[in-house]
Amino acid sequence: MVVASHLWDHCWTTKRMEKLPQNAHDNMAVVSMLHSGTSKDPNMMVLLRHLSLIAARHSFAFTASHRAGIDNSVADALSHFDFQHFNRLAPQAVPQATPILPSLLVLLPMI
Repeated sequence: MVVASHLWDHCWTTKRMEKLPQNAHDNMAVVSMLHSGTSKDPNMMVLLRHLSLIAARHSFAFTASHRAGIDNSVADALSHFDFQHFNRLAPQAVPQATPILPSLLVLLPMI
């Protein structure tokens, strides 16, 4: 989510988007962290701060909801690195990965 916000934040401003970014996660800990705005894990806090800063700079809000992996098959396929299954489920997806700028990788913690 943090990387996506860096890559596509310009598309998420409230001026350009009728619907704000929403994220369905199969990880309840991530949903809880996004709702509370805090985590006991220092690395997760670095990521959460990055996300919050980008949201503030570009005037967008983010929400998260829990969706079991069985009900969220596209995200589940990606989280298991099952790209063949992902491509069958989402044939409209761009086949090439979006490159992450080295300057962004330097900002993110090593986890």
